[in-house]
Amino acid sequence: DQVANEADPSPDMPESHGAFTAALIETLQVLPADAPASLVYQRVKAILEGGGTPEQEPDLDANATRRTQPLFGGAGAKDADKVRTAALKVDTDGSVWLDIGMVSGIGPGSEFTAITKSAGGAAVKLRIDKALGVARSSATVVSPAGAQVHVGDVFELSKLIPGQSNPLRFWIGPSNLSSADIKAATAQIKAAGVVTISD
Repeated sequence: DQVANEADPSPDMPESHGAFTAALIETLQVLPADAPASLVYQRVKAILEGGGTPEQEPDLDANATRRTQPLFGGAGAKDADKVRTAALKVDTDGSVWLDIGMVSGIGPGSEFTAITKSAGGAAVKLRIDKALGVARSSATVVSPAGAQVHVGDVFELSKLIPGQSNPLRFWIGPSNLSSADIKAATAQIKAAGVVTISD
């Protein structure tokens, strides 16, 4: 139900393509041939979102085993179970938005290392500074000094600091309440200003 947006031609890709096709071609040129389909998907998604392609989000419909195999089939990579993320955006202050967050158990202090080396021969290392919601984090470059990160760059978890979050507390009442008791309790909750939903 999404519109297929077009990608503007660039020096690297002078021919016209749809935005998804352009992101997929770029990803296949960067990642190794045996990269798991889940990593290809993650990088394409990051390029589309980070490049500002409006309302176009790809979907990977595959079971867990198939996600670990290369996109076009064959044996899966040995490291398909690694935790990876892609850069979505780089702010003017140099902070990098990553496509991973608290829902993945990643907390501030966690570190990620680029899966490809920079022009200087060293892999870029990032450290998570803060959560930007449940599925996004902000990170800064740890090393090498002055390294540049680009939208779509893929990083692998190299140091985990588990995310700390407040526990979700809930109460389950007794199972033998009468209908009148339930209505009275609901009235008290609504009178307290709590918004309720019917589920």
